[in-house]
Amino acid sequence: MSEIIFRITQRHYEIITQQAVKNLPEECGGFLGGRDYQIMAIQPIFNQHLYNKTHTFAFTSEDTERALKFFKKHDMDYYGLYHSHPSGVAVPSDKDISTGHKFHFIIGLTGENDIDMRAWHVVNRQAIPVPLQIISNKNFSAIDIHNESASSRMSSGGTSKNRTMIDEASDLSKKIQEMKSENLKYERESPRDWYNSDFSTLA
Repeated sequence: MSEIIFRITQRHYEIITQQAVKNLPEECGGFLGGRDYQIMAIQPIFNQHLYNKTHTFAFTSEDTERALKFFKKHDMDYYGLYHSHPSGVAVPSDKDISTGHKFHFIIGLTGENDIDMRAWHVVNRQAIPVPLQIISNKNFSAIDIHNESASSRMSSGGTSKNRTMIDEASDLSKKIQEMKSENLKYERESPRDWYNSDFSTLA
């Protein structure tokens, strides 16, 4: 087998690392997919751990299943999980390896300006470093699949098509915090065609 070298555009790298910084001191993450070891799609997810989000990133089998279907739908290979290690090194832990993912992408953070993202290939429960090259955005046109499909269904008063999944996740996180403090305020939006939406919830 030829040597694996992952490539990630500067734009995707910045989305992932900004997600990690914005969620400090909690861990965050999501799934990655693409073709020929070039990362072409990011699917952020919420940290499902109920008590200790600062030292643990948890996800469900349903999260993984949705990611697999998402990347297959868009003709991409599923590469695996990415998540942050606040105040930690960019090396997968034993718990990370036990998830069974073939590849891991870890963002180590020792501060907002000290970020180290690395790729790992798990073979026989051993994490082997894999080169991760940050490449130019040139000749790479990024499309937000969710927002592009949703924008055609919204009136001018709806959500901007320039919003990203990170923006939507941030808004939902804010609403959850407002619910906890009993200060929830809903913004009025245009009606949506929910039957054709990819929106899903955990109950």
